[in-house]
Amino acid sequence: MPLVQRKSVVLLAIVGIGILSGTFVWIRSLYGDQLKTCISVNSRHDIAERLAIPSDPHVQSSSFVSPMTFQKVCERLLQPLNVSKLKEYLRVLREPRNPDLLARYWAVGLSGTRARRIKIKHCCSAESPATVVCRNFQRDVKGDGGGVCLDGHPMPKCVVYSFGIANDWTYDEAMAAQSCRVYSFDPTSAFEQVHKAYKRPNITFQYVGLAPAVRCGEVQSTGGIYGKLEGELLDLSAIRSRLGHTAQNSIKILKIDCEGCEWDVFYELAQNNPQALDGVNEVIIEVHQVQSLRMGTTADMVKFEAFFTFMFEKQGFKLWYHHQNKGARADRAVMPQLLQLGAVENICCYELGFVRSSFG
Repeated sequence: MPLVQRKSVVLLAIVGIGILSGTFVWIRSLYGDQLKTCISVNSRHDIAERLAIPSDPHVQSSSFVSPMTFQKVCERLLQPLNVSKLKEYLRVLREPRNPDLLARYWAVGLSGTRARRIKIKHCCSAESPATVVCRNFQRDVKGDGGGVCLDGHPMPKCVVYSFGIANDWTYDEAMAAQSCRVYSFDPTSAFEQVHKAYKRPNITFQYVGLAPAVRCGEVQSTGGIYGKLEGELLDLSAIRSRLGHTAQNSIKILKIDCEGCEWDVFYELAQNNPQALDGVNEVIIEVHQVQSLRMGTTADMVKFEAFFTFMFEKQGFKLWYHHQNKGARADRAVMPQLLQLGAVENICCYELGFVRSSFG
């Protein structure tokens, strides 16, 4: 190649590099913060690899999840576990009658009522008494719930979301009888037809399940012993929006028994979407502490601690109900690390009732 042509090529290359550099500087001046965020998130690709984020067409959220939101929510799972808090919350589950814990975490004195132990009807652990703070406790509700507190009922325009049915409608029927409008959710395919065929006043079934808006792990695909989840999975905000319950006081009660989904759902609420609980005064939930129901890693223990911190400290809930449930034999293996911190061996789950201030 002649010398003149070589000089021309070099000159064009220099000009091209200059143009590209100038373009990058211009872009950085306009979008510097966003560019740094994208680079930061992409450089933390190990989050997605370590937490295994798959895609699932059944799972939808109320809005697009940005890289910044994903990073904010999921990076917390890679941080050290707050061992002291986790031990404290395990004591709350293990010692429901401990006077110090009653004073700190229970709605003692609510409606002039002290904590008392009562026997309940129950599918799996009827021999284990429940601890209750409630004057008017209806104990003839079978299934995992054990009973309902009727203090403050009937409530005008009371709306209840009940997640996890398995063809046991006792809780939903009890609340419908108190003039509440009950929306019953269950995405398990084994019960789809019988659930859709169920018709009662004030009760509406939705073939929908609960999921987090931001997923930091594999999507739950089964409901434990109840089978595959093939209904649509939505986050709580998306469900409220779909049903028109976005006003602050539109939902009074959440009842949740979703075979382990509670850890992902409430972890994401705590990190990213606490307003999804706006107006909710009472939460009745079964929490699962076994490996077969999504409590099997250090990240899961972070979610465990985050759940109780969110409920007690951030949302201001207090306990009004506690019942220990052995669960099915297939669901009793507690991870060794959790046992070392104080979890009770061979116990699947705990049914808990939370209330903010008063019933009604």
